[in-house]
Amino acid sequence: MSQSGLLDTTLVVAWAEFGRTPRVNKDSGRDHNPNVFSAALAGGPVQRGRVVACSDAKGAFPKDNPKTPQDVLATIHQHLGVDIRKHYLDHSGWPVITLPFGEPISELT
Repeated sequence: MSQSGLLDTTLVVAWAEFGRTPRVNKDSGRDHNPNVFSAALAGGPVQRGRVVACSDAKGAFPKDNPKTPQDVLATIHQHLGVDIRKHYLDHSGWPVITLPFGEPISELT
């Protein structure tokens, strides 16, 4: 994508549903951890080599500059040109906001 120039206009996102707990459970596995997860974004407006947040030493809780899943979604919406504050009407005419909360991650650009 970089060689063809597509990476300049395409936002690539690798993102997991949950992080994993730092401790091994009784079944020798690790449980879901909604407090910390990773997302990797590349291309589009993202500057290379940026790290915008981190967890504590055990990977259990956010340490510096925490971001929410909604912040990642807001960043994707912004790249696509979607107004995250716009209301659309559902099938019954009820207004639904595109993204109720979250802000684009400004540290990526």
